[in-house]
Amino acid sequence: MLPYRAILVLAIPERDDHAPLFPRAGLVGMSMRCKLLQRHRRVPRRSLSILAEFGHFTPLCGNFMATMSNELTPTPPLPVRSSGTGIVLTVPLLTAILGTAVTFALAHFVLPDDLWLRVFLVDRGPVQMATTALFFWGVGHGLVRVLAIGRERTALMQCVDLLRAERIERDRAQWLIERLQARIGHTAPAILTTILSYFRAHRPTRDEVWKVANDEVDKAHDRMEAEYRPLVAVLWLIPLSGFLGTVLGMSAAIGSFDALIGADGADLSALMPAVRGLAVAFDTTLLALALVVPLKLFEVFLQRLDLGLLGDIDRVVGSGLVQGLDLAGLAQQSPEEAALAETAQMLDRIRGSLVAIDQTLHSVVNRLHTVGDVERLLSELSSAARSIKEGVPQIRADLETMRKQSEQPFTLVRGRTEAER
Repeated sequence: MLPYRAILVLAIPERDDHAPLFPRAGLVGMSMRCKLLQRHRRVPRRSLSILAEFGHFTPLCGNFMATMSNELTPTPPLPVRSSGTGIVLTVPLLTAILGTAVTFALAHFVLPDDLWLRVFLVDRGPVQMATTALFFWGVGHGLVRVLAIGRERTALMQCVDLLRAERIERDRAQWLIERLQARIGHTAPAILTTILSYFRAHRPTRDEVWKVANDEVDKAHDRMEAEYRPLVAVLWLIPLSGFLGTVLGMSAAIGSFDALIGADGADLSALMPAVRGLAVAFDTTLLALALVVPLKLFEVFLQRLDLGLLGDIDRVVGSGLVQGLDLAGLAQQSPEEAALAETAQMLDRIRGSLVAIDQTLHSVVNRLHTVGDVERLLSELSSAARSIKEGVPQIRADLETMRKQSEQPFTLVRGRTEAER
């Protein structure tokens, strides 16, 4: 360990006879001091900058300053990797294909021909199949969210176990970050990694850490809302599909009415195409409404699960963790760093004093230049000083006499003192 005296001697510039009186005094043996500093890697950057102002420290220790700059650069938050676009696309697609195929296969081959449900699904055109496929597409996106919530819960429990097993200290932050690397693609480890990285690079206050935690939780909330955009799009597309079926059915019914009006006779069987078109119009709308309602309820349920997950994450590794942290212990300086910080403050005071003295000397010199007869003024000042010095013993004697007189007791008798009587 580098002794404090070795650090302090670095801060005191040695006077060079050929250097100016105060500004940027030259340093003797700076290369040796650089080597001493290189052994002690935890010198605050502020102290180095102060030393650089005193004695051209930066040019002589350029390599060391570059190394310190690299070490003191805050570690950026680790990127949050996506859970994988393959699952996000594959699961909804397979769910839509399999769900639609199974539904219409059962309706076509299992249900009786005269059953209303079979007619409702099979005999109302391709719009019913498209609406059903959209419904299962949305169910697939919901299943993706269910899997994601399960993985996030697992990652959160791992963070809880890690926080219980290890005490959070600033020196252990890098070790904790390395342990979280395997789960960095999830929300809780990512937030915890960002907070620990902030601890490594700064000595923050509680409010600063609270802000970092809240920002990370807000970003996680934004990412969660972005995950629901495909499902929200499906919830919009299903009613539009039903509306499309309504338009097609009404168009077919109107065309059938035109043919019926132009035909001769009163054959009721001619009304069948028009009635079938109206049935397509209403049944497609009914199917769209019947499917969008449970899918919307499923979305609301998933959002409640996600919000509960984010609340638990915030409580465990977010603002709740920051509230329970011993921030003073985390940000506590080591004895070496505390001594260096005190040295830096002392150097600030020394530098301020030297600047004030320098300014005072300059003002005195300028004032002496403005005086006409400097020698006569100095002679008068010397004479006055000698006179004051010569008069000091007499003043001391008078004060001693007064002190002795004040110590003597006396009384008043009819307006006169005892001594007068």
